Amino acid sequence: MTSTPNLLISFLKTLIFCVSLVTLLPKGALADLQITEFMAAADSNFPDTTGAPSDWVEISNTGAETVSLKGYFLTNNAANLTRWAFPHAQIEAGGS
Repeated sequence: MTSTPNLLISFLKTLIFCVSLVTLLPKGALADLQITEFMAAADSNFPDTTGAPSDWVEISNTGAETVSLKGYFLTNNAANLTRWAFPHAQIEAGGS
């Protein structure tokens, strides 16, 4: 069973993650992109393409135009808001 302090720490890490993402979104893209799923702690039940457990995030584009992830970042450290850069991928309108 997860203890209350661990739940609070997990919640605070998730909050920093979400606030940091919103802070770093390019102007005009906030309404078009949504985090629809994420795994904030590596889980061996969901391996990446190399077979290693990894964190992941799914971003959906609810807008009418293709959006580039260039210039978007994730972090779990308020002192380093550009800790992990998204690859220069394109998400088509209505896609994930």
